[in-house]
Amino acid sequence: MGIALAKPERQVCCLDGDGAMLMHMGSIANFKHVILNNGVHDSVGGMATAGSRVSFTEIVKSCAYSEAWRVERADEIAEKIAEARAVRGPVMLEMMVKKSAWAGP
Repeated sequence: MGIALAKPERQVCCLDGDGAMLMHMGSIANFKHVILNNGVHDSVGGMATAGSRVSFTEIVKSCAYSEAWRVERADEIAEKIAEARAVRGPVMLEMMVKKSAWAGP
């Protein structure tokens, strides 16, 4: 967040999981944000989050993001990344991904 605030002319991208996004919402209005949403805290054992029940696109739009997209298929990602890079100001791309092997069924 420090770089995004200190150098507003730079495109700063934050890569978060859905659990991290839910826990750190105080810093969201400064980035090009990519959220990997698998509905769990994957890095700490797979405890379920509210990530599959909330609308991150609606949340960030209410925080003055210029654009927000949700993709569910791999073939949509490249196009949306290009769009995100072309937009000035904060944007979010939520990518729906599968849980890892250690996150359980």
